[in-house]
Amino acid sequence: MKNELIQLTLMNSELESYHKENRRLKEMLNFTQDKSLNYISANVVNHNFGLPTQSITIDVGKEEGVEKNMTVMDENGLLGKTIQIGDHAALTQLITDKN
Repeated sequence: MKNELIQLTLMNSELESYHKENRRLKEMLNFTQDKSLNYISANVVNHNFGLPTQSITIDVGKEEGVEKNMTVMDENGLLGKTIQIGDHAALTQLITDKN
């Protein structure tokens, strides 16, 4: 029980340190979170890593509010932007594409 308390105390201290670092970095970048942003959840239904464009197709489109040139992200960050929009699907050009 005592060892567990020590481990939890150390973990809490580490989390506090990360929180302070995160706040400091945001201040350095003048970062402000835009709470007015709207997110649309999607799934990747196809990927094409060949020519002419490195792209993925997501399962949301005009009917779900997707527009051309919208940013597409995942839990790791930026994936690309939408380049062709259908009613319920969108072609997304990946940031790894050279075009």
